Amino acid sequence: MDKQKLWLTVLENLKLSLSGANFATWFPKTFINEVKILDQERQIIEIACPSSFISNTIENRYYGLIKEALDQVTKKKNDLVFIVKENLKSIGQKPTKENEPLFQKNKPEDEEFDESLKRVGLRPDFNFDSFAVSSTNQMAHAAALAVAKSPGKSYNPLFLYGGVGVGKTHLMQ
Repeated sequence: MDKQKLWLTVLENLKLSLSGANFATWFPKTFINEVKILDQERQIIEIACPSSFISNTIENRYYGLIKEALDQVTKKKNDLVFIVKENLKSIGQKPTKENEPLFQKNKPEDEEFDESLKRVGLRPDFNFDSFAVSSTNQMAHAAALAVAKSPGKSYNPLFLYGGVGVGKTHLMQ
């Protein structure tokens, strides 16, 4: 069995033992760099990792699982050595886009969106573009705009207080 097929088999065994998140975090860019056969019953397997952090983490947390899987597949006693070596392509993994967001907001149809706003009592015409900024509400407008651009970071919580007709309801919607 060649190195790539051996590692793919080991990875399939590890998938059964680990959560999907742990597996996806630590193993996608790992591969067997070299197999040194010592005798008929023993060999040294050199596992390459993309960074020293990943190498240390895998060695400290998953050494036993990897060794057990390798021993089972190869029917030999294996000693593991972890090295840092960048692989040009991930073995057995689908290519991923580095800057792709994990989650994307669903963009509802305009009609559905307008109807849902009406159901909860929100007015779609109350937005920042239609807000009339004046000296009495300039600070409130700036604060609400900052909260809308980065929720939970500035003015958390946002508290609006003012007289009648200065735009509190407009800003809250």
